[in-house]
This record gives sequence, structure tokens and C-alpha cells, in this order.
Amino acid sequence: MFPQLVVPALVSILVAFLLSAAEAAIFRMSRVRAQELFDEGRSGAKSLLAVVAESPPYISVIAFLRVVAEATTAVLVTLTVAKTVDSTVQALLLSIAIMAVLSFVVVGVSPRTLGRQNFEAVALWSAPFAVGLHRVLGPLARLLVMLGNAVTPGKGYRDGPFQTESELRDLVDMAGESEVIEADE
Repeated sequence: MFPQLVVPALVSILVAFLLSAAEAAIFRMSRVRAQELFDEGRSGAKSLLAVVAESPPYISVIAFLRVVAEATTAVLVTLTVAKTVDSTVQALLLSIAIMAVLSFVVVGVSPRTLGRQNFEAVALWSAPFAVGLHRVLGPLARLLVMLGNAVTPGKGYRDGPFQTESELRDLVDMAGESEVIEADE
């Protein structure tokens, strides 16, 4: 193997893992709970309030960087496998198999489960990063959302398709607060 490519591949898959966990945690976080965490004086809660107040732009930046990290991993894995296997077809098939497992387990299931189960802690540590990343990459993410809307039939979404779940959670929280529904419902 070629460790000069394996180490960056491991770093990029770790970044994708963390971004995926952050995305899941932020989706699960409600404005009400973010405000409670802020009132408790929890570290990162101020940034979290900003993120949950208008989550689509932050989620789009996180999703964009997660895709970049996954693509980086895929390229590095493919180059590493291609250097170790003589057949191009074998290298491609092996790379696809490795990335399918890595993407599903390490970027898909595991971090999302972790992010949902520990959403408060993950959202608190990831919100300051989301705010910083949004400051730097927000315009690029908006441009990519516009490009996505341009190639998608129909009206599209100004901030991308990232808003519906967080809005639904807010509506459920508001209904619970106004006692329209019980907390366990």
C-alpha cells in the first residue's frame, strides 16, 4: 500500500464522518432546545442559536464539505488500489466496493446514528464550526444550490432542499409548547 495516500484518505473519511454527524445533530435540534442550552450557558450554544434560526444555509455548507471529503476519500482509495492491483477493472471494482462500504457505514449509518443519539453534544461542538464554515463557504454553497435548482425541474428551493425536516421539528416543538399535542406524541 501507499501510506502517503492512505493517511489523507483516513483523514478525509474522518472529516466526512464528523460532518455527517453534525448534519444529523443539527437537523434534530429544535430552536426551543437550542434556546434552553443557551440559557444554561452551554459552550457553543450561541452559535447553535444562529444555526437553528436559519439552518438551510448552514446545512448546505456542511453537506457540500461532506461530499468533498467523501469524493477526496474515493479518489485517494482508487489511486491506492490502482497502484497495488495490476488490472484496471479489478482496481475499479475493488475501489467501488471499498467506497460503498465506507460511505454507507462510516459516512452514512454510524455518524448519523451518533448525531441523532447525542444530538445536543454534537450540535453544540459543531455549531461554531458551521458558523465559521458558512462565513467562508456560504457564497459557494449558495451558487451550487442555484446550479442545482437550475438543473432540477420545477421551482426549486432558494436555500436548497435542506429546510423541510428542521421546519417540521420546529412545528412539532411549537405544537408541544402550546399543548396542542402531548410531549410523548
